[in-house]
Amino acid sequence: GSYFHDSLTVIAGLRHDQFHGATRDIQRRDPVTGAPTQAGGIASDARVNTPQIAATYFPIPQVGVYAYKSDGFLPSTINTPKLDGSPAYNLAVSHAKGGGLRFNLLDRRLVGTVGYYDSYERDRNSQITLGTLNNIWTAVGNAGGPNRPVIQTGGLAQYTDVSTIRAWGWEAEITANLTRGFRLTFNASFPHTRQTESLRDTRAYYALNLPTWAAYRSTAAVNNAVQSLENLLAGSVDNRPQNGLYRHRFNTFANYTVQRGPLKNLRVGAGANIFGRQIIGNTQASSFDFVYADAYHLVTGTLGYALKIRDHPVDFNLRLSNLLNYQEPIYRQGLTVVNNVAYRSQYYWPVPCSAQLTATVRF
Repeated sequence: GSYFHDSLTVIAGLRHDQFHGATRDIQRRDPVTGAPTQAGGIASDARVNTPQIAATYFPIPQVGVYAYKSDGFLPSTINTPKLDGSPAYNLAVSHAKGGGLRFNLLDRRLVGTVGYYDSYERDRNSQITLGTLNNIWTAVGNAGGPNRPVIQTGGLAQYTDVSTIRAWGWEAEITANLTRGFRLTFNASFPHTRQTESLRDTRAYYALNLPTWAAYRSTAAVNNAVQSLENLLAGSVDNRPQNGLYRHRFNTFANYTVQRGPLKNLRVGAGANIFGRQIIGNTQASSFDFVYADAYHLVTGTLGYALKIRDHPVDFNLRLSNLLNYQEPIYRQGLTVVNNVAYRSQYYWPVPCSAQLTATVRF
């Protein structure tokens, strides 16, 4: 609905979902019929309501405020049970809220949004290799202690655990059409994340069994196996930002089209994608002693020209990607530990400077 001469706009809704998911282990088949078996598979049912409401209010035509609140859910399609063998967590529920300013200035030649958001998702699924735990029990057994491996239904090699993730931050977006031929877009984000209830089943299992493991930890194989589990937990501790978090992101692009003269309809453009440092892991000293991927930026250039050939509009566009030919490794999440020192080891190279020419013809 719109109210007060359309200065206030409100949108609200309620969605109800019933979800039934069933998975089967197609790698294991009945020896007689050949049909996929239910071994290791799960069936889950979920019923959830997701209300949403949003409002925008412009007390004056040039500047307004907006606010929203929205719920959501994500059914799980993971077919591995929990650590205790019970059916997997079947539903991640999210809640989000936010608000900010909207503005249109200079007779709508400058429009944009500046806003803040805050959201969280509860029971986000993760699959964990069962060998992370069973390797410890094997090593303890070889050292003369008890060997109590975790056996899943159907002999599955993984189990499901969950965490709660909160994400919040500031975002801004601006579009400027200052002249007939000039257009500029810009957006920026300053994200934050925090995880809680991090891998709660695995963490409880570790606390329960650590006294037993500690008695045999003087054996190198036991110590290395326990250390692998502790490295997994160190990357997923409460109140820690998630791996993959950028400190900031900026994107901008400007385009100018010649309006008159012999170069009329010639377009020249340039832009950049700017990536801040990214958390890819942590050292052995502390879960909060982060290891970062380097900040970098990629520049794009464009050149275009529009004309008519026998009354058919033709548009040529030349795009130059990675215009400055940035050639440094971009590191991914994941570290290699050697002698208790964490090294950045997984990376890829950006595509070198490349050109793409396209022609569009309208008939």
